[in-house]
Amino acid sequence: MKETISEVLTDATLAAGDIILVHESAYSVAVANDPAAEIPGFDPLLTTYAEDITYPGFDVEIQVALFNPGIGNVVEIQGTGMSSVVTFPTLSNTRASLLEGFTIKGGVGDLDVYVLDPVRVGGGIRCLGATPTIRDCRITDNTATLGGGIFASIGSENGDFQSGPLVEDCLIESNQCLVNGAHFEASGGGLFSIHCSPEIRRTEFMSNFSTATGGGVTFMNQSLSGPPPVLAKGFVRPILDECHLHDNVASQKGGGVFAFVAVNPQIRNSLIRYNVAGGSGQGVGDGGGLYWDNCKVELDTCHIAGNTADIAGGGILFEGEGDVSVPGFTGFGPSPSSITHCTIERNVATEPTLGIGGGVCGRLGSSGYYTQTRFENCLIANNTARNEGGGMHLTEVDVKLQNCTVTQNLVRSVTSLGFTGGILFDQGVNPNSRINLHDSIIDGNRSLLLVPPSPWQVDFFDGTLTGPPPVFLTYCMMSKAAGYAVFAFGMGNIVARADFASGPTSKYFPNGSFYLSHSPEQSSTSQAYNSGSAQISALFAVNGMQCRTLMGIVDVGIVDMGFHYPNGLVGLP
Repeated sequence: MKETISEVLTDATLAAGDIILVHESAYSVAVANDPAAEIPGFDPLLTTYAEDITYPGFDVEIQVALFNPGIGNVVEIQGTGMSSVVTFPTLSNTRASLLEGFTIKGGVGDLDVYVLDPVRVGGGIRCLGATPTIRDCRITDNTATLGGGIFASIGSENGDFQSGPLVEDCLIESNQCLVNGAHFEASGGGLFSIHCSPEIRRTEFMSNFSTATGGGVTFMNQSLSGPPPVLAKGFVRPILDECHLHDNVASQKGGGVFAFVAVNPQIRNSLIRYNVAGGSGQGVGDGGGLYWDNCKVELDTCHIAGNTADIAGGGILFEGEGDVSVPGFTGFGPSPSSITHCTIERNVATEPTLGIGGGVCGRLGSSGYYTQTRFENCLIANNTARNEGGGMHLTEVDVKLQNCTVTQNLVRSVTSLGFTGGILFDQGVNPNSRINLHDSIIDGNRSLLLVPPSPWQVDFFDGTLTGPPPVFLTYCMMSKAAGYAVFAFGMGNIVARADFASGPTSKYFPNGSFYLSHSPEQSSTSQAYNSGSAQISALFAVNGMQCRTLMGIVDVGIVDMGFHYPNGLVGLP
């Protein structure tokens, strides 16, 4: 029997398709069979292989196969402190190259020859153009510049940028990115991918850290030689599905997720909570939960809650939506970022003099090209900014809200800048920027500054432009809106309170406080019922969803205003 995994991997008889089964130590097996054999001071539930391992240039599987499963045995590969703990070295390592069941710790990363920056990448796992399967692993206490836990690249500028590793059912925790390089800042405390499209499913990212960007995860698509971000390819399309990103920290941008340059992440059914951007006391943090720039991000059924940013976007910060530098590619056209069925709540922008956009901050990039970022069926509630835009702060962007509820957001400052608890829109000097709100409820937001109530809901700056501000509300509901001229410009608007009621919740919709009141179950029926813009159909994101607290009562006929819950919620699992 081989004593180390490396001995097996370098055996001349090893062939493509072989399966390597790694067991507990003989001592662990002996104690499992006879507890009296346990030696004081030794842990029989931990077997450690102290080595760095490199896969061969072909596909093999390395799996933990316990003699005594189910009794807590852990097989750990403890790195030497000289390199990555596990390296997949070539394009020939495909999804059939499997790493399953291990704890991976103590790595410091090594070079990727295609990344033209002498930085250490992939503290725990380094994928050099490889697209392996990493399953049921715990990746912890590793360090690098790019990808403290896992690093993935295409291996060259001309590799298969549509592929990437498959990471399933893993725990990626307490990894760090600490030292900046010449062209790349520290990024991707848990995972960093560049110019490739990893799939990450049912994986938890917890307590990872970066001194610059991407405390939890970084998806990047710029040139492997570093800035400027000029590409030879189009979008990369990473996937995050059924993942939980929490308590990650980036000192600058993207506490949970950081995406940069022509990245099209598909982030679905995920929890992004209690992440931090900034927090160092230097006042430089943007995008506590998520930050993206020059990207098309698709968020669907995500709970984005309790995140913190120093400056802007406690929950989300996006910018440069139409700012793309791919040769021959002039913009995203009809395919902007979309945020659908998401709850964005209890996020905070904390900086006393600059904190804006407690829930969401959006701002223009440099190109001046506009694409309409879409928020559809989102609940933006109980977020806080120290200065402006408790719910949302939007500057020189084109944003549409459809069937959203923006409520109970707060601006804490009592200075002259402390206003607009709901949505603050700054047109700047660009005539293409606008905000459209349809079939939405914007109510119950407030500022500690004693100003008239209506600007607490929606307010605007129109920069140096003349004429009506580009804020359009149709079929929306606000209370105490009298005297707010822009609100009167729209059609079908209602000046009334929403009359919310409490109902069932679930994993991705844990706040059940914003159903609409209806009789006979409640004392009154909200005026938001059947007061929307059109007959509900497949064109509406809320098709098949409900506002009433009774199970099975979906919205039919004229669409109801505001946020809808999935049909059939029966309580937290």
